Amino acid sequence: MRCAVSSDSMCSRPLLKKTWAATTSNEAGSMILEEWKMPESVCVGVRDHYRPTEASGAPAAMLHIACMIAQQLGKGIHAELRQWAVTPEILTLARLDEATVETVKADTLEALGQLKNRLRGK
Repeated sequence: MRCAVSSDSMCSRPLLKKTWAATTSNEAGSMILEEWKMPESVCVGVRDHYRPTEASGAPAAMLHIACMIAQQLGKGIHAELRQWAVTPEILTLARLDEATVETVKADTLEALGQLKNRLRGK
């Protein structure tokens, strides 16, 4: 199957989903959050986290970085592997630096290890 829209020789997943389902999963998630009366910044962040540089604030960039960390820790969605490139512009939008992101990743890995041990009764 060929992509309806291609970007840098890879499928643009949100656009491919939209072509197939008339909405993307992040748009649907954003609509649900709006119905739950979540703050607009959260709804916009969820809606735009695939393309945070086109968004209107830090939440999309932060969620984008969180998805990258989850992917790097083996907890992401394989089909989204190429979605999570973090650029200096995204770091600036999120008001983070590379060192902070690496610290968060290490802390998350440690917390996951502790959680596994607790679940195993250790």
